[in-house]
Amino acid sequence: MSTIKTALISAWEKNQALANFARALQGLGFKIISSGGTKIFLEGLSNFNVTDVSELTGQKAVLDHRVVTLSPQIHGGLLAEQRHLQELAQLGWPKIDLVAVTFYPLEKKLAESEDPDAINEAVDIGGPAMIRSACKGGRIVVTDEKDFDWVVNGIETNRLSLCDIEWLQAVAAARVLQYQASENLFRVRKLKPIEVPI
Repeated sequence: MSTIKTALISAWEKNQALANFARALQGLGFKIISSGGTKIFLEGLSNFNVTDVSELTGQKAVLDHRVVTLSPQIHGGLLAEQRHLQELAQLGWPKIDLVAVTFYPLEKKLAESEDPDAINEAVDIGGPAMIRSACKGGRIVVTDEKDFDWVVNGIETNRLSLCDIEWLQAVAAARVLQYQASENLFRVRKLKPIEVPI
């Protein structure tokens, strides 16, 4: 695991656990990539360096921050396999080795609001997309802050096994499925009852 150098962090929950995780990764030699509120939060930590996603993509966030990480540079960095590394280098895109993502609070919004526009605004697109790319690319994927400490410890001690990484990917894929189910519930709830002629 000593070759891991780049981590992308995009978290809805910006708390002490996230700060400790990010600091620990930087201490292990990671370059940290982030954007938006997560980037602002990380920049507020003392002696912390963070690279804006836009520096990699060459494109600032657009459409009220709806389009940020949905770019070839980010997903190429997540999907590239060993056989693609030369092409990745020629493109000038970094290989992203670790992704830590928590989604917009869609489930919370569904429980609290009847406003379809407000709920729709809480649907996360970039987060689930990054997780799917990271899982397919065989990356370390962290979607629960409860896993921060042991993942960092595993990297630090060189004991993060392939089985551990695949377990994290399974957890992440299940989280995407759960999130998609919540979105599906919202879409169905929006449907008006169909009047059937008698």
